[in-house]
Amino acid sequence: MSKQQINQSENMIEIKLVRDNLQRQAVYHLRYEVFAKEQRDFRYANEVTKTYQDIWDHDPSTIVLIAISAEKEIIGSLRLVFRKVGPYLGDNGYEYEKLAYKLGIPLKELFLTTVIITRGVVRKEYRRLGVFKKLLSYAEALCKKHNANILIGATSMENDASKELLLSLEFNQYTRNFNENGWEGEYHYKIVS
Repeated sequence: MSKQQINQSENMIEIKLVRDNLQRQAVYHLRYEVFAKEQRDFRYANEVTKTYQDIWDHDPSTIVLIAISAEKEIIGSLRLVFRKVGPYLGDNGYEYEKLAYKLGIPLKELFLTTVIITRGVVRKEYRRLGVFKKLLSYAEALCKKHNANILIGATSMENDASKELLLSLEFNQYTRNFNENGWEGEYHYKIVS
């Protein structure tokens, strides 16, 4: 697809919730293309099926948004984890405690009002065309609808474009994390009003 065709179809991009297994598998394949092939991150890659997924993809509090082009192709996705059932802190518990302290709210309240955005991807030829902004705008509308007022995003230390994008979209960096799995990242938050 030429740059001119992409620009013409940019306004025709539709954001939807993943509704079936075919869409879900397409998202996992797109993530594989971006995370495993482009970024060389194989932590959650399945080389046989050419998919990329982790435990949060099967959590009942998780939904996935997709961006669909005018040609009906999935060109981007964003995973949202609604933290409504209490804190599972895992590797990143301390990072959430720091954010609660910074915002001046109890940790329990943070988990009742927070949506974590992860695994955001956009197909290479559609980057820098506002696809992620559309996904994030839809995510913010869902947050408002479900009375969640804090978005948390995490990005790897090496992904300067992602960090710059979050900052340009009014996210604030609040901490860096280094865990035993070798992941190095930054956490950002945004108050949704």
